[in-house]
Amino acid sequence: MSTSTKFNRYGVKSYRSNIWHIIGPDEELVWDGAGYGEDRPLRFDTEEEALACAERMSKQPENQQ
Repeated sequence: MSTSTKFNRYGVKSYRSNIWHIIGPDEELVWDGAGYGEDRPLRFDTEEEALACAERMSKQPENQQ
C-alpha cells in the first residue's frame, strides 16, 4: 500500500512504512544527483522531514532544481 501527499510541484510518497521518497511533477522519484554511480532517490525516515523537503522544493523557482 502506498500513500502520497502532493504540493504544487513536488510531493512525497511512501511505498512501505518508515521510508518516504520525494516525487516530482511527473510522479517519478526525485534522485539526489550524486556522481560516480552513487545517485539514489531522495529518501527520508519520517513523513515530516519528507514533507518539509517537498514543500521547500515546490517553493523554489523551476530553474533552481
